[in-house]
Amino acid sequence: MKSCEILTRLAGIAVATSLTLTGCGSPGGSSSGEPSSSSSSSSSSSSSSSSSSSSSSSSSSSSSSSSSSSSSGGGIPAGSTLVYALNAGGAAVTAGGIQYNADRFATGGSPNSTTDTISGTDVGVLYQTERYGKYKYEIPVTNSSYSLKLRFVELFQTAANARLFSVTVEGQPVFTDLDLYTTVGHDKAYDVVVPPVQVADESLTIELTASIDNATISAVEVYSNTGGKFVEPPEPEPGAVVPSAGCGKARTVQDGRININVGGTNRSYILRTPSNYNNQTPYRLIFAYHWLGGNANQVAQGGQGGSTEDPFYGLWDLANNSTIFVAPEGLDSGWANTGGRDLALTDEILNQVQNGLCIDKSRIFATGFSYGAGMSNAIACARADVFRGVALYAGAQLSGCDGGTAPIAYFGAHGIFDSVLNISQGRSIRDRIARNNGCAATNAPEPARGSGTHICTSFQGCREGYPVRWCAFDGDHNPTEKDRGQAKSWIPGEAWQFISQF
Repeated sequence: MKSCEILTRLAGIAVATSLTLTGCGSPGGSSSGEPSSSSSSSSSSSSSSSSSSSSSSSSSSSSSSSSSSSSSGGGIPAGSTLVYALNAGGAAVTAGGIQYNADRFATGGSPNSTTDTISGTDVGVLYQTERYGKYKYEIPVTNSSYSLKLRFVELFQTAANARLFSVTVEGQPVFTDLDLYTTVGHDKAYDVVVPPVQVADESLTIELTASIDNATISAVEVYSNTGGKFVEPPEPEPGAVVPSAGCGKARTVQDGRININVGGTNRSYILRTPSNYNNQTPYRLIFAYHWLGGNANQVAQGGQGGSTEDPFYGLWDLANNSTIFVAPEGLDSGWANTGGRDLALTDEILNQVQNGLCIDKSRIFATGFSYGAGMSNAIACARADVFRGVALYAGAQLSGCDGGTAPIAYFGAHGIFDSVLNISQGRSIRDRIARNNGCAATNAPEPARGSGTHICTSFQGCREGYPVRWCAFDGDHNPTEKDRGQAKSWIPGEAWQFISQF
């Protein structure tokens, strides 16, 4: 194993501390530095689902794995045992004799995976997934001293200075402006051993930021030789409030349009909070996505020639100052979610809102019409561990579905003769989520064409806390359909009743 000082590298990296590094070759290392034909557009663009397995790590000696890039005696202190290991951006996996848990405890960032062959390691599977963006991990542990092994790889960039990112552990800099490509090249494993740090607040915090492009990490191993232990967090009681970091603090984000940089792209969203906002009250949070050709302002204000007459699909008035709303702005007036870019936007907005305002992290919802419903479905697939539920109006799988196996509360409304997105596409999403939620086979009748009515069905036998509610109506492509002879749509009331039960 080759030891290197960060100071000796060529990427302009500022030294924070003396670390043991593995895979420290000359720029490009043994890799050609050229992207493989199967390389995914990771870090800047692509994402995949993350699982939320809670299996615990097995104990291990100070030798972290048998891979050719692992640390030896000069790295992890002698006598240390493995406290916890996670596969960033991926599912649970066993590699090098270590059981890595599925990605969890992250706030912000997006998962991604590749089928590329990773050089410089015998445990390449660990490096074929990543979490990228600006984010942090908060791993629950007892107060003690911990050493870490952090695993990295450059899956996306193929030129120097295309990605510069920094890592801190418990507020202490590990490195600043690391350029993985300059250091080891493309698709080559690169590990950093972090000397012991002290945890005093029962949470081991690893924070990743970037000055160019996105931060990235592929795996984390946590060790202790002072008796430190991982603490499995309790499952929240049904209905229990989970206050965000912004609770009890002066708000740092204000109503109106907010600009936000996501992976080097300028994005924006509109924020609207209750007129009587109180930083001691954890509010419900709803993301409302616009339709193809629409915009955030039409969602937030209602009318203006848009598809919804009232703000936030009619939910703002029904919420009566109980809920914070955001209306994200899509690229090209839609939600293609190319390379996970719109999931990354959602993650960044959520990170900003939950740190700048007081929300209840157990009551976060997504809703939208048409393309916006497609984006809400993408969230149901990839962020079921973050979002409590979704409400889809004329939905279809349009924005991808990374994962799509975890349960999530679901409400859907669809016209029986939808001429844009056939109702069969909405039924397909409904049925997938019903299976995930453990619902029994349920007959969901639909109104006859020409009846001018709607029929709503609650699926039976669903897992507690994960209901499925489906409304079919005699109508076309419309998020706020009215029954014949009615002046107001029934859909906002149904959607709000569904959301507000939590």
